[in-house]
Amino acid sequence: WENGYQDERNNLIVSYISTLNDLEEKVTKLEYQMDELIKETTYPLKSIPGVDIVLAATLIANIGDINRFSKSSKLAKIAGIAPLEHSSGETTNQYANKLGNRDLNKAFYSLALTQIREDVNPVMHEYYQKKIKEGRKKKQAMVYVERRLVHIVFRIMKSKEPYVQPKKKENIEESA
Repeated sequence: WENGYQDERNNLIVSYISTLNDLEEKVTKLEYQMDELIKETTYPLKSIPGVDIVLAATLIANIGDINRFSKSSKLAKIAGIAPLEHSSGETTNQYANKLGNRDLNKAFYSLALTQIREDVNPVMHEYYQKKIKEGRKKKQAMVYVERRLVHIVFRIMKSKEPYVQPKKKENIEESA
């Protein structure tokens, strides 16, 4: 079964492993540098469960100066999360916004996927389930969650206050 190419294959594998180790080291250094830059912005986005260095950096880089937005709905429009309205005469139709900053949209979608997990954010999970029970499709319910997250990120960046996990309504009612 030995055909003379085993040494070349072994050397190639060793080379690939060495390259992977070098790349992992570079990624670690870059993440550290990004983390330092995030700290300099003083936006406590990493206080939101599920927001890591890369997601926080993506949000900050694509939003830029938060003060250019007077309210969260304008940020949602830029992110392509707010619906667009088309009107002609007496008819008005709303449809999904495929425009806007796609990187920012993907960042909010990624955050929403994390937030609807019950073990990460039970309140957002409950909200997502409520929207589905109201008859929304899963994709529509995700847009509702994303829209809430836009408001949360907007508020955190404006106030520079860390995220505080809200309590579930059931717990409040039971203790009252």
